Amino acid sequence: QGAVCIHPTPLAPNDTFTCTLTGTAMTGQYTNMGNVAGDPPVGNPVTDDDPSHYYGTDPDITIEKATNGDDADTITGPFIEVGDTVTWTYVVTNTGNVTLTNVTVTDSVQGAVCIHPTPLAPNDTFTCTLTGTATAGQYTNMGNVVGDPPVGDAVTDDDPSHYYGTDPDIVIEKATNGDDADTMTGPFIEVGDIVTWTYVVTNTGNVTLTSVTVTDNPEGAICVHPSPLPPNGTFTCTHTGIAMAGQYTNTGSVTGNPPVGDPVTDDDLSHYYGTLPAIVIEKATNGFDADAVTGPLIAVGDVVTWTYVVTNTGNAILTSVTI
Repeated sequence: QGAVCIHPTPLAPNDTFTCTLTGTAMTGQYTNMGNVAGDPPVGNPVTDDDPSHYYGTDPDITIEKATNGDDADTITGPFIEVGDTVTWTYVVTNTGNVTLTNVTVTDSVQGAVCIHPTPLAPNDTFTCTLTGTATAGQYTNMGNVVGDPPVGDAVTDDDPSHYYGTDPDIVIEKATNGDDADTMTGPFIEVGDIVTWTYVVTNTGNVTLTSVTVTDNPEGAICVHPSPLPPNGTFTCTHTGIAMAGQYTNTGSVTGNPPVGDPVTDDDLSHYYGTLPAIVIEKATNGFDADAVTGPLIAVGDVVTWTYVVTNTGNAILTSVTI
C-alpha cells in the first residue's frame, strides 16, 4: 500500500499512536506487511514489521435444470406422453471462491427439492432429482438454488425447464353419397351407379401428427395427407366405386404418428344397399296361362275371370305397385 503515515512529533518511551489506511477488497487471499522505522538520538534507526491478511470473498452458485435429460431452457422442451413419468435433474455447482452452507434447491411449481447435507466447497457440485407425472400441454417450471457464504448476502441462481405433455387423438368421419350411413342399410343406390365415399379427418389432439394415412376395408388405400396435420387441422379425401347388389359395408380408417408414443387411429363404418329392382306379373284367363293365341274357348255371354299374380323378383321393396 506504500506510505501510511508519519507521526508529527517525537514519540516518547511507552507512548503509542495509531494510524489507518483504507482500500478495496480484492478477490482471494491477500497479504500485506506493515513496517515502522524510527530514529533514536544515536545509532542506527530501529524498525519492526507485522504481516496481515484477508480473504476477498466472491461467492457464486449455478444451477442447471434438465427435464428427462433435456436442458429444455426454451419452449417446447421434450415431448412427453400424458401420464408418463417426468424426471427433473438439478445440478448445482459452487462457482465462487468460498464454501457455501445451507445450500437449498427448490422448484417454482414442484416446491422443495433437496438440501445439500454438508457445506459446499468451491468448484464442488452435486445433483438431486425430482419426479412427477406429465400433464397435457405446455409445462414450465423453474429450478432455484440458494446458499450462504461466510459473509455477505446469500447467493442464488435459477434455471427454467419445459416439457410438452402430448395427448394425441384423431377422428375420421366417413360418408357414402353424402349420407353418414353408420348403420344399415345406408342409402339405396342402383346397381351400376357410382358410389362416392367421403373421408373427413380431424386432428383432435394437442400435437401435430405426421404420416396421416386413410385406408378403407375393403376398398384399400385412399390417401396420405401430404404434410403434418396440426391440432384442430382437418382434411377431406374421396374415393369412388360402382354399386354392387345387396347390402355393402366398408370401414374407413385413419392413422397418424405423434411426436412420441404409439400412432393414433380411428375408424368409421359406412353402408349402402345396392338395389336391383325387378317385378314379374303372371296373368291367367279362367285359370289358363293363355300366353298364346287362342287361349281357352269361352262361350259368348259366359263370365271371363282374369287372374294377375305379381312377384317382386328384385332385392328391394317396391311401393305403389299398380296393376
